[in-house]
Order: sequence, then structure tokens, then C-alpha cells
Amino acid sequence: MNVIARIRGVPQLPETLLGWWDALEHKAAEPAFTATRPWLHAALTHLPAHRRPRLLSVAAQDGLGLAAITGVREGWRYGGLGRIASTCWVSFFCHGVPLIDGRRPEWAVAALLENLSETGAALAEFPSLPLHGPFLNTLRTVTAREGLSLVLMKTWERAFLDATQTPDEWETAIPRKRRKEWRRLRRRLQERGETVFEVITAQDDAAAWLDEFLLLERSGWKGRAGTAIACDPALTAMVRDALSQYHAEGRLRFWRLRHAGRTIASLFGRVHKRTLLLDKIAYDEDFAAFSPGVLLTLHATRSLIDDPDVDAADSCAIPDHPMINHIWKQRLAMADVLVQLPGTGHTRTQMLIALEKWRRAARERAKALWHASRAPWPRRCRSWRRNYHHR
Repeated sequence: MNVIARIRGVPQLPETLLGWWDALEHKAAEPAFTATRPWLHAALTHLPAHRRPRLLSVAAQDGLGLAAITGVREGWRYGGLGRIASTCWVSFFCHGVPLIDGRRPEWAVAALLENLSETGAALAEFPSLPLHGPFLNTLRTVTAREGLSLVLMKTWERAFLDATQTPDEWETAIPRKRRKEWRRLRRRLQERGETVFEVITAQDDAAAWLDEFLLLERSGWKGRAGTAIACDPALTAMVRDALSQYHAEGRLRFWRLRHAGRTIASLFGRVHKRTLLLDKIAYDEDFAAFSPGVLLTLHATRSLIDDPDVDAADSCAIPDHPMINHIWKQRLAMADVLVQLPGTGHTRTQMLIALEKWRRAARERAKALWHASRAPWPRRCRSWRRNYHHR
């Protein structure tokens, strides 16, 4: 295999590599939002050294172009047993699909696994993969052929939009009572002042739209929790750079809801391979009674169905999300996948998988107890009883 580079997060990349990167995006087997050039290159440029992803690039068999590329986080280490490397390295959404050449997917995946092995990792984690997507299907084929273990650590579903359906098909799938309630909320909001839905255009300043979003997000609970983008200057610079590139390429979608001259909800997403990934939504909590986030998502959905460049949209939401699940009725099956890398023995692989399963279970139990401790007393007691009986 002709592996040309394992570049440790350097801002200045060769122009030839950047050109090959762009070409690989167009021939990719599957949308790969964390591995696209605008997003990953912005991370390499703006994130501090200890937070930068590792950029892995694999040469094509003919020596020209790239066959695979992804960012990798230095994952969990289990002492002398080895380290797990993860292709998900950014905190505010999880999407671990690498860019692989759709013309030679099996060779690209095999080369990528070899490359990951040469970084010193024992296992590779591919989080949030579409369960029936081209990458995971190819990964199954390659690992079976090479005699490598592949384990589905977790499976779930999240809201998904088929943007090829008609507006009537989308709306009629939503219960009439819920649609009636949303129309009532919109009328109530309009009665209080002028209400306008806006979509970014090629002539608009994406930086100004993002600034407005950042202020709105930081003013709410995410700001108080310290998880808003604007709470992290390096992440803010990365997102600003990436979205400006997406906007210049016509692949940024941005929506906002303005009421009485002020923005009360904002939402953006990015397009790759005719699929949109919803990134972030923010709303003014002073207007929470009118559900501005819901109203804006409804408007964004209609515009996506009318968008000639979008066939599908991935909500990137948690399972059973209380808002988007009622608006987007299709579901996308997802999986966290752990893969044995070449050179890692079978016994060590099984021990690492067992330890990783234990760590994940302990983390989920700790999260459940933490959320229960913050709940009102009646619900808290029920949660503690449930956790006690499940021990």
C-alpha cells in the first residue's frame, strides 16, 4: 500500500494535497462531514496543538490523488494493552465517517486501517456511522477478508428527512393536532409583532449571520453551561473559517426567525453529497412559550424539500429528541463501531473491547445518576429506585 502521509495537525498543507482533498470530496462514497476540507482544515488551522485532529491521507494506487482521509483523535488508552483512536474529534456533534474513494472503496478502507495502525493505535473507533451506509458495509467486507474483529458497540436511530418527498407528504405524516398547535403558536407570535423567516443567500454576509447565532446561543442555557460555541475562542475561529468556506462554495444553509426587528431563532447546516447535516440551533429563551425553534425548523424543512441540491437531511440529534422527532418522521439507523487494526493480536483485541464496554457502561450509569440528582424530588426518587433495582 502506498501511504503518503500522516500529518500531525499543521496549518500549512501542500497545495497539491488540498487539491486532491477537494477532488476526493466529489468522488466520496458517502457524506463525511467531519472529514471535508473546509471543516477539517479549519480545525487544523485554528485549534491548539493538543486539540488538533491527526490528518491521515492515503495515496491512491496510481500514485495520483487521495483514496481516503480523516481526522483522528488520540483516544482512550488502556495502559500497556494499547490505545483506541477515534475518527470523531469535535465535541458539538458526532459524525465519524471518513472520506473514502467511491471508485475503489475496499482498497481505500484497507489502506486507512493500515495507516491508523501505523499511528500506534491498537483499535479504531468509528462513532456515529450510518448502520447501512457504504462505509460501514465496506468496513465489514474488509475486516471479514482480513480476519479483523468488528464490534457494534451501540446502535440507535435519529431523525432523518427524505427531502425528495413532496411538502404534502411531509406534512400529512405529522398528526393533525400537532400541526394545528404549531399554526396557533405562529399566529400568536405574529399578533405580537412582525414575524419574518429568512434564508441566507449568496449575497449575504455569512459572518454576520454567524455572529448573530453565537450571541443568541451564548445568551441561553448553553452559555450558562459553558457549552456554547462562543465560550471557546478556538472553536469559534474554526467554525467561522469553515462556514465562510462552505458559504463561498454554496454549501452552507442558514435560517433565522426575526420578530419585531430581532432574531429569536437561528439554525445552520452544511451540505455534502446532496445530504445536509444540521449542525446547531439557538433560540431566544424569552420567547420559549412560542416555540421559536420549532417554528424555524418547520420553515427550514419546507425550504430543504424545495432545495434542488439536497436529497436528504440528517438531524444529528440524540435518540428520541423531543423536538425534531415530531417534525422529521423518517429514522436513520446509526452505530458506534470498534475495529481491530492490523498487527493487534486477537487476545489483546478482546481484552480492549471488554474494557471499553465496561468504561462506556460506567459512564452511562454516572450520567444517569447525575441527571437524576438534578431532577425534582419525585422524579429523582423514581430514578434512584430504578437504578438500584437494575444493579
